[in-house]
Amino acid sequence: MWSASSWWGQEGLGAIQPTPEFRLHAFAHRGGLWRIAGRTSDPERALANLLERDRLLTEQERTEIREVGLTGVEVGVGIGEDQLVAEVSRALGLSVC
Repeated sequence: MWSASSWWGQEGLGAIQPTPEFRLHAFAHRGGLWRIAGRTSDPERALANLLERDRLLTEQERTEIREVGLTGVEVGVGIGEDQLVAEVSRALGLSVC
């Protein structure tokens, strides 16, 4: 399984993999935190289930990437744009200016 955050570069296929905290932050920042979960009879449980599903999918992707010897870049809440660009560039085998 490869997500929309997958890439192909000189070093092969890789993927950006969000941490659970990053995914929660992204949902909240975009204003979509309760968009899906809020339509259920138990929004808090629905949100927890959605986040857990996403965590499991990311973990499955991480395992598959590791098994075939490719690169994954984990993205957490505290990572800055410059740091992410540098990490992805390294993973792609590119030099960072």
